[in-house]
Amino acid sequence: MWSRIAKHSSSPYLTHSARLGDVIAAIQVLGPFPFHAIIQNHWGRHFGTALSSPDGKWDAVFTQHPEFFRLIEPNGDVALRWRFAFERTYNPRTNIDYTPEERDTKLTEEQRNALHRRPLSVDQISALLNLAVELHARALAQAQDVRWKLQAAIGFFAGLLVAGLGAAGAVIAALVKH
Repeated sequence: MWSRIAKHSSSPYLTHSARLGDVIAAIQVLGPFPFHAIIQNHWGRHFGTALSSPDGKWDAVFTQHPEFFRLIEPNGDVALRWRFAFERTYNPRTNIDYTPEERDTKLTEEQRNALHRRPLSVDQISALLNLAVELHARALAQAQDVRWKLQAAIGFFAGLLVAGLGAAGAVIAALVKH
């Protein structure tokens, strides 16, 4: 059933039955991660294997879900988009989140360059997880809706064809009798 639904949908959530799980896994890792991005060479170490990808790689998950993930050029780091709403005020090594004023007045240039965007709170991560589930549910409902409409349309036109053939047969039968 999953492959039939996925064929009729352009949603990346329906490209593979494990896609939602991969999106959730990546959000769970990236949300509380001390550094705001993970280097592409370390994706496998932090995320494991992407179950929705034939080669087990995460590229498709991150590129097909820009609503959650941002690939940072040129090195291919990945980050949650939400974290870019925050300024670079967080020191992941000391777990200190400076105010912008403290950052600008108390820290050296080198210390400021080592700052990252702060991790997401539990509530923020929960909101992203709920959103992923909701987007998946909507994509699934839309794909099923299209499938049922298509089946109804095929049934309707098949009925018209049968009725037309029946009427044509009746006309031919009447002409043959005369």
